[in-house]
Amino acid sequence: MTTEVAMKCEIEKVRLLEDRAFVTRTLRGQYPPGQHRISVPNLTPVLVDKSLSVRVAAGVVEIHDSRVNRRPVVKSQQNSAKVQELRRRIEELDGEWTSLQERLSAVDQTIEMKQSLFATWLRECSEDVVWGRGESETRPAKADSLKQSIRGSVLNRQEIAKELQELSLLRDDLSEQLANLTTPTDGLRAALEIDARVSGEAEIVLEIEYCVPAACWRPYHTARWQGDKLHFSAQACVWQNTGEDWENVALSFSTQRAALGTEPPRLNRDVLRLKKKQKTVVVETREESVQVLEKTVETVPGIDDGGETLNLSAPHRGSIHSDGRPHRVELFDFETDAVREMKVLAEMSPCLFLNSRQSNRSSKPLLSGPVDLVKGSGLVGRAQVEFVSPGQEFVLSWGPDPSVRVHREHREGKQDSSFASSWLNKTHYVELHLSNLGTQAKSFEVTERIPVSELKYVKVEQDLEKTSPRAKADENGFVHWNVALEGRGRETLKLEYTVSRKKQVEGEL
Repeated sequence: MTTEVAMKCEIEKVRLLEDRAFVTRTLRGQYPPGQHRISVPNLTPVLVDKSLSVRVAAGVVEIHDSRVNRRPVVKSQQNSAKVQELRRRIEELDGEWTSLQERLSAVDQTIEMKQSLFATWLRECSEDVVWGRGESETRPAKADSLKQSIRGSVLNRQEIAKELQELSLLRDDLSEQLANLTTPTDGLRAALEIDARVSGEAEIVLEIEYCVPAACWRPYHTARWQGDKLHFSAQACVWQNTGEDWENVALSFSTQRAALGTEPPRLNRDVLRLKKKQKTVVVETREESVQVLEKTVETVPGIDDGGETLNLSAPHRGSIHSDGRPHRVELFDFETDAVREMKVLAEMSPCLFLNSRQSNRSSKPLLSGPVDLVKGSGLVGRAQVEFVSPGQEFVLSWGPDPSVRVHREHREGKQDSSFASSWLNKTHYVELHLSNLGTQAKSFEVTERIPVSELKYVKVEQDLEKTSPRAKADENGFVHWNVALEGRGRETLKLEYTVSRKKQVEGEL
């Protein structure tokens, strides 16, 4: 004989992936020996059936079968007290709306009349001035009185328009609530049924795990800079709209990409063709970035974990409601020394930027994601951090300094050559004009760059004598100056270099 028992099964822990979540419930109960059908109601109907797993954690019990039953539910609240109250409130708002519209129309007519009166008075004053009539001493006071009257009417109109806007927003909100209550909604209700045979008198504990879509997480961070110390907090931003609330559960986060699969990509044929070598050499300018660390992992949309799957657990239990809104969950934090840096990259942006250089003092890596920057009185901006290994240095940009102005000028000379030389030359002139508008002295680093040639047919030479102050470019073509500007001070930096190419080479210098 099989007995049916409905049991409450609380959510114990949730493991989130990039685009899904694995929910684990714990069912505890005391059952007499025999065959039982255990029913667990109020499950989310979107759970993936093939991911359902029921394990015995304690007790002498044998699981024969487990399945999910779904049934449609139609809900309607046409005559509830809340619906009646919403309808009454909407009628009151309609009456207030009509009254405010009438007041707004009257104020518009008043403003139009006063403006017409003021225009007429100005016309009459101009005629009186021409004919020498009227008292000129009273005209300014009269003009101020008319202006104040018009200004008062305009302010009154703005207040009425604001009330109308707030009233409209409130009515739209109430109308949406009324529509949700009065419109019959179709939904699904799911329940789990477990056929089990109990052999002992002891309490049994079952662990139920299943996968649900409509849940994801992404890394998020917060950096607080005070003095020479920076407090960095790593967090997980969670969204879920699975249809069930996760109340006081143990949360863990994984960078595993289950959607990528394990099959290798299909290889296509690679056809090789011969091509005649060109008699002329064609050169072109291209932009390249200098990478300090080479990334060997393929770029995949989602979370950058450095190529190794990571599992992070929240130190405390948390609650995530099924509302589709972002929820922050603390993962770990650390405090580190922050080195202050002031830099100017005029070619990229004509500003002086404040940066902080610090190390990851945590035993866990920092995942790529946005960083809320908190300094002084509160939030000052938002930056981005890439994947940072434990102990690795990283830089945060805290925004521009408004007291320093940077103006960059780049001029190109004419292309010249001589009959005795086989080279064509073009000189480039770069000037940076720096101004400190504040009263405090500023010390910072300025970086410029010159091209770097990869061909023997093209060469780039910097004129050190005409580079002021004198600074030599490094192997990557970057020129660095250390500048100290006094309060209200100014300085001009100059850079000059020549790009030369052979005459048989085609392309722009």
